[in-house]
Amino acid sequence: MVLADQPSAAVPKLSLAPLQELALSQRPEILQAEATVSLARGEVEAARATQRTDVALQARLTPEGLGGVALSFDFPQFDWGSRQADRQRAEAIVKAREKALEVVRNDVRLDVAQAWTAFASAQSQTREYQQRVVEQSRKLADLVLLGYREGASSFLGGAGCASHAAGGER
Repeated sequence: MVLADQPSAAVPKLSLAPLQELALSQRPEILQAEATVSLARGEVEAARATQRTDVALQARLTPEGLGGVALSFDFPQFDWGSRQADRQRAEAIVKAREKALEVVRNDVRLDVAQAWTAFASAQSQTREYQQRVVEQSRKLADLVLLGYREGASSFLGGAGCASHAAGGER
């Protein structure tokens, strides 16, 4: 009598670190946080660009034939620190968003570690079940089959006959 084939799941052997790296590269909240950091870095570059001296040449000609040329200079060094404050504010935003990104990364690592722990626990419980319950069920099935061969007509009778035939072991 065959109870059932041993269940066997093909479980790949992976360690926690590669799974965390995979999650860090694919989770949408990380991609979003990285995009906000990149945007903030762009704002810093824009703030730095406003600190450069600008030279502009303008020309104008009206339909009446009047016109003019103008040359203008913008010296950000003489704005009493306003543009530098804008740059520093943008740099502070970058630092804050980088810290937020690290928090999101740590949350993802923790999620993966918790899932890994639950998976390992389930694997352990499955092995214990296979070693104890399935093996005991197989022994009981063999005893019942032996009992039926000895002439029992019910499950309990088969188990009793088998136990008696096996030397009184229960």
